[in-house]
Amino acid sequence: MDEAERLFEQGIKAIEEGDTARARKIGRRLIRMRYSGGYELEARAWREDERLDKAVEVLQEGVKVAPQAWLLWHWLGSCLSDSGYFAEAREAFGRGLTVRGAPRGSMRYNIASTLHREQRFEVALNVLEECAADCLGDARLWAHHQALKLLLLTTLERYEEALSLSERLTQSGEADPLADVQGEVLGCRAIALLKGRRLREEAMVSAWRALHHDTRNTRALRVIRELAGQISEAGQYFKMMIEGRWHQEVDQPGEVPSFYCVYFVVADSSEEALALLARHEPEAVRASLRIDRAEVVERRPGALKGVYDRTGRIFHID
Repeated sequence: MDEAERLFEQGIKAIEEGDTARARKIGRRLIRMRYSGGYELEARAWREDERLDKAVEVLQEGVKVAPQAWLLWHWLGSCLSDSGYFAEAREAFGRGLTVRGAPRGSMRYNIASTLHREQRFEVALNVLEECAADCLGDARLWAHHQALKLLLLTTLERYEEALSLSERLTQSGEADPLADVQGEVLGCRAIALLKGRRLREEAMVSAWRALHHDTRNTRALRVIRELAGQISEAGQYFKMMIEGRWHQEVDQPGEVPSFYCVYFVVADSSEEALALLARHEPEAVRASLRIDRAEVVERRPGALKGVYDRTGRIFHID
């Protein structure tokens, strides 16, 4: 391993440890050494700090200096897409495709993903079909390819096709790369079961299974709200921080931690919101839940009651 590669690995480790300033400093040093990975490193540090504008600026500089570095085109496209500049993102991915050695499957998948974000669903599905053969060789990429295809079929209300695909995708073991996308697969399946076949009980089961894999899955949360069918007259959209006592050890042996979590819930009162969100926590911790603080973000009269979003849990020892 030469010095540039060693420095690059140090920069990635700095990002993982939250020291993005150090990572940017290493990135600039690598740029002075004329190592193209320096642009990637600095951009990824800016991205970690949620400064996509700075990341795009660095990457645009990078592709001018090193246009044959396909990874820079990949990161530029990703940052542009995350910033809402979809046409520019697709152009960047397209430029990356012209570079020798660039992975055609992932580049074309990224184009399809960007088209999905643009709500150009039919076009996105066509691109996915065209790049299927390019994605097959990478098991993880193939899993995401199939999950995006399922999402597009569901969005286009092609429910029978979606159900057929979801049945194949749920037949995977824990070590299978498809395990990484089970939340999305089961959430889409729940929508297709409810909207396509009107199978309410099966849809509810699939929705809760989806949340087991991905607690924030928007399609699963939507199905649960729709099946409950409770309309909020007051329409208070709460942002609530709740605290609870976890039911098992997490990091330290012998220590059972407490946790904080933020929920976004529509309800008529904060007490009702707490009761609604409690179903989204393990049964063993529900009795310990309490509201740390709550605020009404906006009014949504006539909206369905239930959980709309949440964060992960932050554990702490009392």
